[in-house]
Amino acid sequence: MNSFFRRRMLLCSLKFYGVRRLYFFTIFIFVSSLIVFGLIGYHKPFHQKKIHSDKQQREQRKTGTISGVVNLPQNNGQQKPTVETSDQNSTKRLPNSPDQLHILSSDVLKLMRTTKPNYNIHTFYYPWYGNPKYDKVYLHWGHVYEQHWNALYAKQWPSGRHSPPEDIGSNFYPTLGTYSSRDKAVLESHMRQIRAAGIGVVVVSWLPANSNDGEGKSWNHVMMILLDTAHKYSLKIAFHLEPYKHRSIFSIQHNLKYIFKTYGHHPALYKHQHNGKILPMMYVYDSYEITLDRWQYLLRPGERYSIRGSEIDAFFIGLLVKASHRRELLESGFDGFYSYFASVGFSYGASPQNWGSLSAFARQKNLMFIPSVGPGYDDTRIRPWNFQNKKSRNNGTYYEKNFKLAMKAKTGIISITSFNEWHEGTQLEMASPHDIRNSYDDVIYSYEDYEPYPPDYYITLTNKLVKQFSDKRPSSNSKPLKGL
Repeated sequence: MNSFFRRRMLLCSLKFYGVRRLYFFTIFIFVSSLIVFGLIGYHKPFHQKKIHSDKQQREQRKTGTISGVVNLPQNNGQQKPTVETSDQNSTKRLPNSPDQLHILSSDVLKLMRTTKPNYNIHTFYYPWYGNPKYDKVYLHWGHVYEQHWNALYAKQWPSGRHSPPEDIGSNFYPTLGTYSSRDKAVLESHMRQIRAAGIGVVVVSWLPANSNDGEGKSWNHVMMILLDTAHKYSLKIAFHLEPYKHRSIFSIQHNLKYIFKTYGHHPALYKHQHNGKILPMMYVYDSYEITLDRWQYLLRPGERYSIRGSEIDAFFIGLLVKASHRRELLESGFDGFYSYFASVGFSYGASPQNWGSLSAFARQKNLMFIPSVGPGYDDTRIRPWNFQNKKSRNNGTYYEKNFKLAMKAKTGIISITSFNEWHEGTQLEMASPHDIRNSYDDVIYSYEDYEPYPPDYYITLTNKLVKQFSDKRPSSNSKPLKGL
């Protein structure tokens, strides 16, 4: 009995101490959890604050391959800048609602109302973007990583596609987000920004309806909406004829007939006066892909397929890449040439030291030379191996320097590459700070931005440069904007 009692007491004692130990162990786990999660909760906002306040850390994160991307809220919990709407004096945070994407800063709205467009300043515009709401899929934002032509070298770089809306094929992130070019509110915002910049002509990238780009889409259907929206702000639209499969002088002639029939009578279609004629202007990208003798059939008077003097006649501006192209374009029957590329030194035409001689040649031959300038160049998010052509913006000094060199060349027209070519980082359009985060909310990539300046910095800087150009070379057909 005593033996049984002792064994029983021993068992009860063991149970008691076991329960007590389990009790204290449970309390320990609970308290530890509070401490750990409390520290995490305290640390996370501090970590985020440090990321967004430390510019050096942002720059360090702007390199590297993207991986582990997850879809997160577009604003990442960050406060949006304060802006003023066009119809209210009150201020609001910039919303993500597509219906309100036209909201711009009070500075831009003021410039839009007070600045006359200069029709001798042109900017290249791309209407090829899409998102699931308007286009069922993302278009162009999920750009492929273009492979280097050397197969062995190409293995060093990423392949595949970007994954929008967080991971996009651009080194910058648009303030309007991954928008669709079919969204009328977006087009409204774009025309307001362009008008505020003092630009008069929007040179729209164009493909015929039966052709498509690398995304398998044509954006011809956007043209009428663009023309209508541009007209509202006294802006003009010119066509930038892009290359497509089997492009020839015959298909171009067919394209011209379609353009003139569909858009020829629209008041927003840009018409230029040169050599005593007033005609629409057509920029031709990669014009050198068609041989000189073929162009002569289309552009020389008296030739069998010539458009000269016909109802589809236009001023043709060819792309000048090599020094030899100026002679070829002259003999082909072109009315002028442009340089397009925003990366200084990328081509003969994109080298400002050659602009003086090109301008002199154009004047001597009664041609138009249209130099192209841009705020910078960075396409390493779609061509990660192309770092040698990257041109830093340097807070606007790169842009300002080249714009003034274009003015010094004494040309009648200056073109800007570009308003919204996001893939190559040449855009004037508003861009904002944005981060890609993984599932642990760690920043794995930070997009470039215009800091320490606001998202509309290159709109206001362009306005200043255009005013300097206008003071020396005022546009004779500029008209003040009314009704706003």
